Amino acid sequence: MATNWFGVCIVVFMLISGASNTILTKLQDRVCFSNCDSSNPNQFNQPVWQTLNMFIGECLCFVWFLVSSYRNSNKEADQADTPLIGDEKLPIRGLIWGLFAIPALCDLTATTLLNVGLILVSASIFQMMRGAIIIFTALYSYAFLGRRYTRKRIFGLAVVVLGVAIVGASPVVSGGSKTQSSTLGILVIVGSQLISAAQFALEESLMTKYTCAPVQLVGIEGISGTIYVSLGMLIMNYALGTGYWKVSQGWGQITGHETIWIASVGIIFSIAVFNFTGLSITRYFSATARTTVDTCRTMIIWIFSLALKWEHFLALEVLGFVLLIYGTCVFNQITQFAPGFGEHEERLIESTKE
Repeated sequence: MATNWFGVCIVVFMLISGASNTILTKLQDRVCFSNCDSSNPNQFNQPVWQTLNMFIGECLCFVWFLVSSYRNSNKEADQADTPLIGDEKLPIRGLIWGLFAIPALCDLTATTLLNVGLILVSASIFQMMRGAIIIFTALYSYAFLGRRYTRKRIFGLAVVVLGVAIVGASPVVSGGSKTQSSTLGILVIVGSQLISAAQFALEESLMTKYTCAPVQLVGIEGISGTIYVSLGMLIMNYALGTGYWKVSQGWGQITGHETIWIASVGIIFSIAVFNFTGLSITRYFSATARTTVDTCRTMIIWIFSLALKWEHFLALEVLGFVLLIYGTCVFNQITQFAPGFGEHEERLIESTKE
């Protein structure tokens, strides 16, 4: 059987780009400018600038969409490049474009909170705690999109909840001088995933109703988010001018430190590659395959962080990660093994809403 080299390449690039994004962001957070030997060092704590990096990376996806649209100028080719488009969907015209900018507000808030959380916790715990999004996405889908789940998938969600709880508790149980900041970071990350889940539910609702290629949606959110963040940074800089909103300080740190600006360029391109390869995996394989690959990058980040001695090995973190993987696999129906749930017991909780 011939090897699907295209599939292998996009999986490898998704893993590398996804892991690189978190690692490069954490690398920026660790850059110290002064008081480096004290308990309160002056480090690069600029989550808003890091959010801007992400949106610029998403803008590159819109460039790809324009190139693709130019190459596929006829209508049939355009529809072939847009998965799941049916005749019943509506075209995007006029003010409708404004609806597609709304998820960018969710993305802006969630990503900024994520970047704050990454400052406060280790890279591996940060990545593992992001697994909480599957919980909130399922709840939003149940409440607003009318989706119903089998008892086995609910069991998978329960395992994910347990895994997230154990990972979140691991730095607290292990103790240390940063227990309080780790706890705050974990709460911030969980809050960001609650907002991200709302973003995903909104995106699904829009793409179900209107004709829009996924890469086009990412590009629209990138452009909208870049505008939102840029305006917000300017306004908050003059209104507050301190902490995360001290724009001039952040810009000076980025341009004045080689590690930071090189990492910023890497983050921008890793975001673009990660989104493109993720959408390609969804299109050519399945959303489940994309989720599986995305789970694997957590392991890469964890191993990398341990190798660089950015964090210490925590047994509870291992247990939580294993439960996260297993619960995710059960929920996404990658594995059928779930104790007490035979095939004859697989039934919907109730009929899907009309």
